[in-house]
Amino acid sequence: NYAEAVDYCNQSLSIRQLIGDKRGTAVSLHNLGDLAYAQENYAGAQDYYQQSLAISQAIGNQRLICYHVTYLGFVYIKLQHDQTLSTFHRALTIASQSGLTPLLLEAMIGFVWLYQQHNEPVSAAELVGLIQNHPVFNSEIKKRLDEFLPSLQESLPSGTFAEALDRGKAHDLNEVVERLLNEFPRK
Repeated sequence: NYAEAVDYCNQSLSIRQLIGDKRGTAVSLHNLGDLAYAQENYAGAQDYYQQSLAISQAIGNQRLICYHVTYLGFVYIKLQHDQTLSTFHRALTIASQSGLTPLLLEAMIGFVWLYQQHNEPVSAAELVGLIQNHPVFNSEIKKRLDEFLPSLQESLPSGTFAEALDRGKAHDLNEVVERLLNEFPRK
């Protein structure tokens, strides 16, 4: 029940604001953003994520900054925002520099989408193979990846898709991150 979840998140937000818990406030705002995203209220999600990002930047929490920036990137995909590339570039950079591997894999999903937009489905599928086979791949990353897999699978013959996934398994994460940051320069 989304209405009930929003109510609980708003209660949590109020309490965290009341006690001056900035980190908790940022997390509560992000949770409200997640609920808005799930309801396909992308403008609302963007607003919540931007508020949570501003707080996280003010307190200097790199993990939260990366988390919010990554999720803003997914909102920007849905809104066809012109800052999608720069947002995922920033998320990938922060995650890489901070050693936040699960967030790094999530940010890489944004590059799966970018490869699809550049009509490079084989490169996108190889990236999926790396993401799916990384030891920190988890249900949250899978859920996000599942948003993009159907269109990618439809764009390639099944054999080609499977071969690309296999090649992606062997790729080195650090080399791929470096390649992505160079291949998709921040605008």
